[in-house]
Amino acid sequence: MMNPTEHASTAAISADNFTLYIALAFAALACAAYFILGFRKRKSGESDLEKFARAAYYVSFVCVGYTSLYLMQGILSGARYDISYIYENSSLKDSLLYRISSFWAGQGGSLLLWALICGLIGILLLRRLDRASPLLISFWCSVQTFLLVLLVVDDPMKKLVGYQPGTMGSGLNPLLKNPWMAIHPPVVFIGYALLIVPAAFAVQALIEGDGSRWVRKCLPWALAGWTALTAGLVLGMVWSYEVLGWGGYWGWDPVENASLVPWLMSTALVHGLVLQRYRNRMAHANIILAMGTFLTILYATFLTRSGVLSDVSVHSFGKTPAYGWLIVFPVFFAVVCIGITMIRWNAISRSGKTMKADSKDFVLATGAVVMSLFAGMVLVGTSYTTFNKKAVLDSGFYTHMSVPLAIAAVVLIALAPLMKWGGSESKKENSPLAYTSLGLLGIGAAALIAGIITMLAPGTKHALFGWMLPGGDTDSRIAVTALSALLGTGALALVVSIRSGAKSSLMQSGAYIAHAGVALMVLGIVFSTSGPSTTLDLPAHGIPASAYGYDFIFTGHRQPSADKEIIDIKVSRGASSFNAPLLFVSSDRGKTTFPFIRYSLVNDLYISPQEVSGQVITPTVSMADKGWVAQPVGVPGARAAVALIGMQVESHSAKLVYQAMGGKQIDFTVAEGSPATVDGYKFTFKGFVSNGAKNMEKVTAGVDLGVTGHGLTEKAVIRVSRKPLISLLWLGLALIFTGGVIAFARRRAEKTA
Repeated sequence: MMNPTEHASTAAISADNFTLYIALAFAALACAAYFILGFRKRKSGESDLEKFARAAYYVSFVCVGYTSLYLMQGILSGARYDISYIYENSSLKDSLLYRISSFWAGQGGSLLLWALICGLIGILLLRRLDRASPLLISFWCSVQTFLLVLLVVDDPMKKLVGYQPGTMGSGLNPLLKNPWMAIHPPVVFIGYALLIVPAAFAVQALIEGDGSRWVRKCLPWALAGWTALTAGLVLGMVWSYEVLGWGGYWGWDPVENASLVPWLMSTALVHGLVLQRYRNRMAHANIILAMGTFLTILYATFLTRSGVLSDVSVHSFGKTPAYGWLIVFPVFFAVVCIGITMIRWNAISRSGKTMKADSKDFVLATGAVVMSLFAGMVLVGTSYTTFNKKAVLDSGFYTHMSVPLAIAAVVLIALAPLMKWGGSESKKENSPLAYTSLGLLGIGAAALIAGIITMLAPGTKHALFGWMLPGGDTDSRIAVTALSALLGTGALALVVSIRSGAKSSLMQSGAYIAHAGVALMVLGIVFSTSGPSTTLDLPAHGIPASAYGYDFIFTGHRQPSADKEIIDIKVSRGASSFNAPLLFVSSDRGKTTFPFIRYSLVNDLYISPQEVSGQVITPTVSMADKGWVAQPVGVPGARAAVALIGMQVESHSAKLVYQAMGGKQIDFTVAEGSPATVDGYKFTFKGFVSNGAKNMEKVTAGVDLGVTGHGLTEKAVIRVSRKPLISLLWLGLALIFTGGVIAFARRRAEKTA
């Protein structure tokens, strides 16, 4: 049988991919043409070069669009499994939604989707800015050229070696068969693409020496990108919570961090642009933030697509032939951005005014610094563990480093709405600010006192504060102080944001709604991570085990199909009960588990399958002089043995012989999803085993069989967790996104006014 990862190793033009080469050529031509136009004196009429540049971009975009439709048609038709990408990521057995989402499930298809989205955004830029901003369009085309080079090198249309007619596709990775994950990648790519626009504005502003006019045009693009990336991160968090089964929504995975850094940088950028829009401040800083956001997107692309994280993250792609280009292009753009900034630094004028500490100016600038520090911390930690294989930074490092930054951010959220641009001149105007400041001081004092109490009297730590400690326990001496401060400041920031939003019109309330969402998110994170968890061993139809006021009984184990196993758990509380089916899905990528979640506004019940264990026997065969020789094994609880006489690896089945003392020989077959019952015993196929010897004379192979019956029972191992007030997290994330949408609509209206 062919290896599904085996495909043509060299890039070559074919009838399937020739449009990618055309797209690349015309994107490069458009880039060069707009670059030349950027240094030409502008005339009243449209020149031939301008017409050519625009036409070249349109040709490139049409070719990208055609390639995308061609790939999608091949996926949906089920007739193009001769294309390696389609074979590896799709199957007619998958539902329509997952066949569509297989377009961006793999490396080449996701890059093609990104190029398509960038192409569409480029069309919008052309319609508004190409004559006025040719250098901006040139930079944009250079990024599009970069994506197309990656597509040519890592060709999604590459043919499968050894393809035979009738071959079926492998299908979508079971982990990705989730509605949230079906839409997560496109939303993230929309965010990435939109956040490239501010970098293009910044490059043009530096070259042309315009440090202020670009801000009004750029702010809606930055807000749109930030909002889309926010939605993408939220969708990923929901997927992680509902699918991966580890009980959380953010694990500081390197690929998660790679997307978080651009979001933090763009958060700083949005606040910096608002400050420059109203007060003409942070002109140089915004240039750096815009370029920094773009460069971190390229760095995230390298981390997720180069294969350097394939062994440590479920989110990353494997090795790619485009590895070298994934290094070259980020380095190239870093040199371009840094070089232009250094050469043209003095072309941007500075604001000569000093910011007052009691002004909104100061709070927004400080907020941008906090977000930048947060991004830097995550970036350094992720890079350190990625490129130093001996280094170990667990999630605790990021948690401990992020808590003080989160407290600082929430404090600024509480103060910002109460301050005025330039500072207040009257004490009466400052009364709400004074009350809030006193509240923050009180929260800080209370948190400090709580921490001192727990250090002087350790026995009070869990008695008084165990309800908010992660998992109900922690060794950190400052956890009580830090979490108390986070809860207090979060609650105060929520009140201030709601009050300020209520006094504003809908179009002016975007920032307040988003800030209220951040406060709710912080509260939800603290409460949900304080929930305890425990592991339960449940014998089939045995005595129920209890946890957190619920009784759990393992009622049965079934295999609805060859690749799916379900263990049924009956959960009861008082007179009410419900069934919690826990799913295992097997594929050539291994076994995947899916949890069951009982949602509640107050407390989610999270049940995650760990394993189904029981009595297992392993009959084997080994190579000898006379051929394969069987080694029978005894059946527990009986004077009988089972011997292996044949295996079919492709169909996951085995032929066996059951021989009881004094009884007749019974031949039977077990297969994945098809157990066999013999002499009152149920034999279930678990998997093949082998010693892996390369020398066939020493090889031993066998099959693992689960045995039940005659008092032999299976045991389900499950992990049960509580997630108190996790609904606050989801509500907060929804408000952050809603606030971003409203803020974008407002800035978009201002730009067109």
